[in-house]
Amino acid sequence: MLYGDPLVGPNGKPLCGATFAEHLAKELNPFGTDTTDQIEMQSDATLKGLKIYYYGRATTYAGGRLLSTPLRSKVVQGLLEKSEAAGEWAEPVAMGFVDYKIWRAGVLENVDTRIEGGCYAEFRSPSAQ
Repeated sequence: MLYGDPLVGPNGKPLCGATFAEHLAKELNPFGTDTTDQIEMQSDATLKGLKIYYYGRATTYAGGRLLSTPLRSKVVQGLLEKSEAAGEWAEPVAMGFVDYKIWRAGVLENVDTRIEGGCYAEFRSPSAQ
């Protein structure tokens, strides 16, 4: 049976797991305005824009030269390959930013909170904290 707030340790400090959840929620906020969020949004938009740009260049090239079989053209093939590559890199780049944010919330912010004594570590005895 739990007594009191289950996210607070015996000494009144929040549990380190609860502070990690708070840091993680702050890091993964979809409306964030810090520099990392801006870089993440710009890189994703840039890669998606490059995909559209190269696809458009390929269709413009094929249409401008009235190619009857545009996929045989090495120029069209090269532009379509660049378009596909940009599209394939968009998701891994976004996932890399998510991994970085999880690492930053857990390692940088939560460990700093623990070192400063701002949270209660469940794995240590209350007298050691």
